[in-house]
Amino acid sequence: MRVMPIDRGFHPDLLLEFFETAQERYLIRQRKLAGEAHLTDDYAYQNYRFCNVHREHDRVTVWVRENVREPLRNDPRVFLAMCICRWFNRIETMQALLDNGLFHKWDRELAVKTVADIKPVTNAAYVIHSPYGKTKGEGICDILDAIAQESERITQSIVPGTTTLEDMWKMLYMFPSAGVFMSYEVVSDLRHTYICENAPDIMTWASPGPGACNGLSFLTVRELGRIFPRPQTTNAAIYRMQELLSYSRDDNYWPQEWEPWEMREVEHWLCEYAKWVRIMRFGGRGKRGYP
Repeated sequence: MRVMPIDRGFHPDLLLEFFETAQERYLIRQRKLAGEAHLTDDYAYQNYRFCNVHREHDRVTVWVRENVREPLRNDPRVFLAMCICRWFNRIETMQALLDNGLFHKWDRELAVKTVADIKPVTNAAYVIHSPYGKTKGEGICDILDAIAQESERITQSIVPGTTTLEDMWKMLYMFPSAGVFMSYEVVSDLRHTYICENAPDIMTWASPGPGACNGLSFLTVRELGRIFPRPQTTNAAIYRMQELLSYSRDDNYWPQEWEPWEMREVEHWLCEYAKWVRIMRFGGRGKRGYP
């Protein structure tokens, strides 16, 4: 299939739809918090699982923030701790690691023993790859051990307020098995720590993965799967994402009394919008159940 360049503007009706789907998901959360019984009339939201508009509201991220990230937010150990959290992305597993002090002092052998009897060791939110021939737990511990050996060097190279999100993403991406997605997940947590809370590119950079490019594809050419996350499309994708962020500052698209967007929300919602489009326009399916 020919890859479409991202040089077309957004279709006005789809631009509005993009933000309307985000608004409805945001309101679902508000209704749920208020104890309302009826949450939505939207078919996709009634039947399938969608993330919150703001990643900070999702259940796993809330646990990470309260139990690990905030206690270590000004400690260099937070870098490795966020890697541990995103590779072992199941609350039950992370709680066991926390109980054994592994976020404060990493020990591969203890970590392997800690997770050995936890089934499953990770949740199904995203696919975690581990080295061939190892159990999932052992493989992830090997990945994290490699990062742990470099973590002091990495944290010493950081200049808060100068080091960018993209800088951190590139540092992580060099590790085997990190990849585009996992590196961005960790960076999105580090954004709320001393490491990147004042990064100069919070409002200008995000890592456009396959889901985000799918959303951009529909917004620009009314088709899914025509734009792919390749080096030659990354800058154009980021530019389009910056445009979407500017629209989020307009009451016609996102009420300004609600929590504001950063580039993370743009990338995040492009993925969820692509999922919504696949269900509502093409009869696709997603994970069953409301979060």
